[in-house]
Amino acid sequence: LFAFLFLAITLFNGSFDTAIIPFFRNFCASRKNFKSLLIYCYFWQTGFLFFGSLIGGFISITLFSSSIFLQPFSSFSSLVLLSLFVGLEGLKKNARAILHLSFENKLVTCIEVINIIIYVSWIWTSYWLGYPLTIMRLLIPFILVSLMTNLFLGLLLFEKYTKLPHSEESLPADLP
Repeated sequence: LFAFLFLAITLFNGSFDTAIIPFFRNFCASRKNFKSLLIYCYFWQTGFLFFGSLIGGFISITLFSSSIFLQPFSSFSSLVLLSLFVGLEGLKKNARAILHLSFENKLVTCIEVINIIIYVSWIWTSYWLGYPLTIMRLLIPFILVSLMTNLFLGLLLFEKYTKLPHSEESLPADLP
């Protein structure tokens, strides 16, 4: 399931993380340009990830509702959780790409390692406390840890934004 969800993230992402590489210098020329990157590309892409996965989930449930694999996800709340997973992980992937292009590799790596440690500790602690491992007990902590990671990455993006000059250099006409 997790492999399928990460495949969905890559497919719905539309190679945003690699498409911004040639234009990143233009986006970092001013706060206005960086804001246009975040608003017109980053947040729209995340909305597409979330709603694309929600629609894909509805189609999957409709077509394959008798499948044993999809029965735990036949409720609306399960579809929303899966869509949150895809949306948050896509948002994190895009934020990570922007921050790596900004040479914030050490901070991003530290945040990712802490993310993994918290998630694995959460799962094993709940298992040792006697809770059975179900798909929802694996998915909900992942969503919460991903949300926390996105908040930290968002703070780093905001810090990057505040360090940019106020100059009003405009983007080339062929960019959004």
